[in-house]
Amino acid sequence: MIRRTLILLVAMAALTAANEASASNIFLPTSGPSCLDRSKDSFGLWRCPGPAGYVVEFGDEGNMVGMGFAKAPLRGRSTRFVANWRGAGKVFGDKLQWVMQDGKPGAAVIRVWRVDTDKDGHDHEFQELKVFRVHEKGSCEYAAIDVRQPSANEQAEARAREALTHVCPKS
Repeated sequence: MIRRTLILLVAMAALTAANEASASNIFLPTSGPSCLDRSKDSFGLWRCPGPAGYVVEFGDEGNMVGMGFAKAPLRGRSTRFVANWRGAGKVFGDKLQWVMQDGKPGAAVIRVWRVDTDKDGHDHEFQELKVFRVHEKGSCEYAAIDVRQPSANEQAEARAREALTHVCPKS
């Protein structure tokens, strides 16, 4: 019995280590010459290439912003946004961290600026690290980490690793 338990624990540790070893990070820009700008006069819309045939699309209409992911060509149809929020300041960070697993994106992390209104009606600006599950069958927002927390980057990295196995709800 003890030997079986020990073998099971060793096998689980090896599987966890293999999963961690197969995951890596790629940092790509969220704007610039590699991105396709589809903006109109009153609405910013652009799409940037990601790894392995994926794209990320950003939208900014001045108050509400959003983003979405797809396995699609850069010049393909618009993507469904998987997250929307009231933008503030810079809105999107300069880089998107693609968390790769087995050669494909499985999660993503980006710094964002957003506005929330408190119960007294006052607006407050926040910076967050948003974590997304990225999958060709559907992506979703997984977590948001307040950047003022100690070890916010490490927390976002850990949540991104968790997101690799998350199944997004059907929409």
